[in-house]
Amino acid sequence: MAAIADAVLQVPGVAFLKPGLAARLQAAMPWPSRPRAAGHAGAVRIIPPDAAGAPLNVTVEVVARLDHRALDVTRAVRTAAETTATEAQVAPVAVRVTITNRV
Repeated sequence: MAAIADAVLQVPGVAFLKPGLAARLQAAMPWPSRPRAAGHAGAVRIIPPDAAGAPLNVTVEVVARLDHRALDVTRAVRTAAETTATEAQVAPVAVRVTITNRV
């Protein structure tokens, strides 16, 4: 999951990954007894295949920059996520990209 998040963050037009509630709370109040999260929880979700031959499902939620077309960002994010997941996984990969906001 971290590899996919890193690949997505390198895509032109991606401002950042959608922050999840857990990442926001940890950023606001870091607890010394817990390791600090990378902040990608909730933004990249991986659902393993449930049957033989079913694809690995990857969901990515990003915030895009206003100076880039949303369609171009979506396509580039999908390609980056597919490429990274395919390198790590033998099964076919299905990627769903959602742009949650633009800044």
